[in-house]
This record gives sequence, structure tokens and C-alpha cells, in this order.
Amino acid sequence: MEEIVNLIDIRLKKNQGITLISLVITIIVMIIIAGIAVYLVVGNNGILTQSQNASKTIQKEQVIEDIELAYSSIISNYHNDLSKDSTLDKWNYVTHEKLIDELKRKR
Repeated sequence: MEEIVNLIDIRLKKNQGITLISLVITIIVMIIIAGIAVYLVVGNNGILTQSQNASKTIQKEQVIEDIELAYSSIISNYHNDLSKDSTLDKWNYVTHEKLIDELKRKR
């Protein structure tokens, strides 16, 4: 009977050691995963950097689109005015000032 009690005590002590080792390994793995997650969010090519780059690209494309729409509007006005006055010169009709005014009017 005493041997059985000693055997149970030995097994309990071994189980506690394995539990402690498991706990340490789990904590180390969690620290590694947390480090990887932080790097993926704020790293050079992380989620935040990619979203900032996408935002800048969208803003640039919006400006380009606004300019193209303003130019198209001026050309449309030119064609309307050309039907009234056939002596209009396209290159003198489309000016920077008209483009800027059209851009301001759109906003």
C-alpha cells in the first residue's frame, strides 16, 4: 500500500513539472505571436502603412479626376459656344483661369 502512495506522489510531482513547463512554453508562444501581430500592424509594410498609402493614392486620383472633369466641362462649354460663334479658337478658349474657376465651382 505504501508503494502505491509513493507512486502516486511521484506521478503528482511529475505532472506539476509538466504543467509548469507547459505554462512557460505557452507564454513564450503567446509573446512571439503578439510580436508578430504588432509588426504586421505597425511595420514598414504593415496594415497602417498600407492604409495610409492607399489613402494618399485615392486623394491623388481624386484630384486627377476633378481636373479631368473640369477640363471636360470647359470643352463642353467651348463646343456650345462654338455653335454660336464659329471663330472661337480652342487653344485660346481653354485657359488656366477657366480650369481653376471650374475646379473651384465643383467644390
